[in-house]
Amino acid sequence: MASLRPRHRVSIPIALQGLRKVDNTVTSDIDIMPRSSEQTRTSEDRRQAILQAALRVFESRGLADASMRAIALEAGCTTGAIYPLFDGKEHIYAQLLEGSLQRLFSAVAETSASEVEPLASLCGAARAWFEYYLERPAESDLGLYLHGSGTVKGLGKERDEHLNALLVRTLDVFKVCFMRIPPAGLDDPAEIEAWARAERDALFATLVGILLLERSRRTTSIGTDAQTLWATVERGLVERFR
Repeated sequence: MASLRPRHRVSIPIALQGLRKVDNTVTSDIDIMPRSSEQTRTSEDRRQAILQAALRVFESRGLADASMRAIALEAGCTTGAIYPLFDGKEHIYAQLLEGSLQRLFSAVAETSASEVEPLASLCGAARAWFEYYLERPAESDLGLYLHGSGTVKGLGKERDEHLNALLVRTLDVFKVCFMRIPPAGLDDPAEIEAWARAERDALFATLVGILLLERSRRTTSIGTDAQTLWATVERGLVERFR
């Protein structure tokens, strides 16, 4: 026998029709149940559809020239359906970028942790970073604000700080690897950390440079490709620290 759900009496406006009046209070027997998992999935599906539609708009127009109206049109909904989920296009962009940075961190950290030897861990982490973005040019452009032609100054102080922290968390995987292979004669922990941070930043700049050359098709202009450039960088790391 099906179980009976509890029913609760809820006061509602008298202007509504078809209701009973008891002790001068209009009441209706309404089932009060928690939001079902199906409803939750529907809400998340709607959110993801809006994010993916926004990504397509950002790819074609850039953040500066995108609008909530254009995002709603691409998502097949009204702007009124978007605002309960996102307070503006900057919020949507930040959510897309946050998701990308979270996935990037997982890829880099997991690859680094799978290697026992410090140099292999470093090379694996850098390769994971490079391949993640090479295989996902839309996310690469998103992170570098390359979509469109407008100038993007940021997404707001708090959002920028949060996103920068996520990026640094991933880059610090490189730093930890470098700290495990300090150069001879460097013994002070503070000096080792400062050296590792500088090496981290230089590696990051190198990887971003390769991606920019690839995205702008300058690799073809100089007769090479991104994979060849990365292989040269990796070989240089091995020769320096083996």
